[in-house]
Amino acid sequence: MIRKLFFALLLLSACIGLNGQTVSVSDYRWLPIEAKGDVVGRHENAFIEYDDKFYLIGGRGINPVNVFDPATSSWETKGKSPMEIHHFQAVVYGNAIYLVGAMTGGYPKETPLDCIWKYYPETDKWEKGAEIPVARRRGGAGAVVYNDKIYIAGGIKFGHTSGTTNMFDSYDLKTGKWVELTDAPHIRDHFPAIVANDKMYCIGGRNTSVHHPGDFGAFFSATISEIDYYDFKEAKWFTLKEPLPVPTAAGGIVKIDNNLIYMGGEGVQSQAYNETQCLDLGTGKWSQLAPMHTGRHGSGAVLYNNSIYLAAGSPNKGGGNLPTIDVFTTNHGYTKLFDGKTLNGWQIKAQKKDQGKSFWSVENGAIYCNSMGDNEHGYVWLMSEKEFDDFELRLKFRVSREHKGNAGVQFRSRYDDEAVVLENEKGWLDGPQADIDPHSPFRNGLIYDETRTEKRWIYPSLTDWKISKENTTHPRVIFYWEDENSGWNDMTIVCKGTHIKTYVNNFQVTDFDGAGLLDNVGHKAVNAGLKGHFALQLHMKNENKIWFRDIEIRELK
Repeated sequence: MIRKLFFALLLLSACIGLNGQTVSVSDYRWLPIEAKGDVVGRHENAFIEYDDKFYLIGGRGINPVNVFDPATSSWETKGKSPMEIHHFQAVVYGNAIYLVGAMTGGYPKETPLDCIWKYYPETDKWEKGAEIPVARRRGGAGAVVYNDKIYIAGGIKFGHTSGTTNMFDSYDLKTGKWVELTDAPHIRDHFPAIVANDKMYCIGGRNTSVHHPGDFGAFFSATISEIDYYDFKEAKWFTLKEPLPVPTAAGGIVKIDNNLIYMGGEGVQSQAYNETQCLDLGTGKWSQLAPMHTGRHGSGAVLYNNSIYLAAGSPNKGGGNLPTIDVFTTNHGYTKLFDGKTLNGWQIKAQKKDQGKSFWSVENGAIYCNSMGDNEHGYVWLMSEKEFDDFELRLKFRVSREHKGNAGVQFRSRYDDEAVVLENEKGWLDGPQADIDPHSPFRNGLIYDETRTEKRWIYPSLTDWKISKENTTHPRVIFYWEDENSGWNDMTIVCKGTHIKTYVNNFQVTDFDGAGLLDNVGHKAVNAGLKGHFALQLHMKNENKIWFRDIEIRELK
């Protein structure tokens, strides 16, 4: 049987097509997979396809091999690795998965492995392979297969301390010969490599040898934006004109049609990056695709049946072990609530005295709320015309340093033109809200119920509007002002029946079971809590300057 050669982090695929129609990569969206079976969360591992199944191998610690079957969305557990093996890019050749350019041991003085290791999926057996020349040993390198040879580029010799390199080698899988080749243009480690159109591309990574006095982790900011590629036909290195727009280390990479898709990674921000970046190999230009459902780094990506699968890895800077798997697919069910150009599909809801005020507009592809200089207004909502019951809503928000107030995203809400709730004025929007409070960012994603019979925090459950950080339980609070990192924050709201979950910047904030509350008499009386509209909120008397974009919804049935 002739087996295709697949590397860790990719499968080579020729085309995209559904029912005979061409599909653009811009049509893809990320979804979580509700997988069955047990899997060990890990990071700095490989994730690779072999014979229509995906193998999760290695990672920090001594872990079993977990096998994902995309046909059944289930995990199977195999035997453990013979030793701790991490920071490597695996490749498939013949009937074995090869591990080369790996480390072992604990942070920060990990040591490179002295040999190649082979794992045989069909027998669940490990075998120690050829010895690696002493001077060429390193971990965190990029590895690919091309014409019966493994090519290894970059890496770091001494764990996370020193020795980041641009070394380039080949290992002949038929003769066992190791050859030193011409160094790459840039040193880098913690990166994936990929073959496309007879070229080996080195994308992302960092210089982990960078340390400053009092800041050992300065290397997190030493990411490499240059894209080097080796032309196998010419036997020469080149550097692309266009750098990686959002440089990260330890992202995943695949090739779709004539595009390289680089996703996730690690850098200066507190959580793993969730960007999905696309390089058109024909034009040499980069573009941004839909963001990941869960940003992660330190794992691999597999392209299978024109969908990208990404499992395990860390959700934050440094260590962290995700046991989840996501898929980037055209079969996702997301629709846009905001077209990026107009407020079509939205309507302003406010008390009569505020109805002529132009607080809401569209600016540079985002919904823009600007009430600076006016603190005499009531609540002013921008409400969706459509209503929903069970859904997953995703959006991004950005906040100016000038912003002084409170905002939020109401959901399953309903406006009553005749309701008198505040200031003896008619008009009120009943329903729960995911809070946005930049000056108290621990509140971001917490749930406040604006329903007139509640008017209190329901997650955490409190008696009124007053709240302190001590009332909260979520372990991580991550928020960015407009001048920090990309300036954009991610928010996800998931509603299923009376169950609500919210996420902010890659981390879960709430897991709320509203049975007995969202379906109580007060909510039923106003027809809110279980079904209704979305609304972006401008809090009364607040001077806000905030943007919202990429507002998309997937209905859950």
